[in-house]
Amino acid sequence: MIPAPIMVKVIPIVLAGWMAISSLSIPFQIDSHWWKGDINGYHWEGKIYDTPSKYGINNGRISKLRITDNKGNTVINYDRGWDKAPVTPEEQKLVNIVTTKFDGP
Repeated sequence: MIPAPIMVKVIPIVLAGWMAISSLSIPFQIDSHWWKGDINGYHWEGKIYDTPSKYGINNGRISKLRITDNKGNTVINYDRGWDKAPVTPEEQKLVNIVTTKFDGP
């Protein structure tokens, strides 16, 4: 059985000039390459490899990333290329938070 994510409530802060974060979960690994977590009511799942790849976001370690809203609607999808790219500044900030976690700034 996979444990539920640990929810961490934080005081709203600005993370590297991106966005105020009111709630997030600590990302946790589902299996050897799959990770998931939550940021401000959005849920994300990603396939993260140990080394960067030409197929990753910005040639990084994330080859797949899906971000859904609190209703389960996919707002962003990357599968070795953008199927549904971030459109709004908030969506881009969500992608930046995840990519920074695994690939650095």
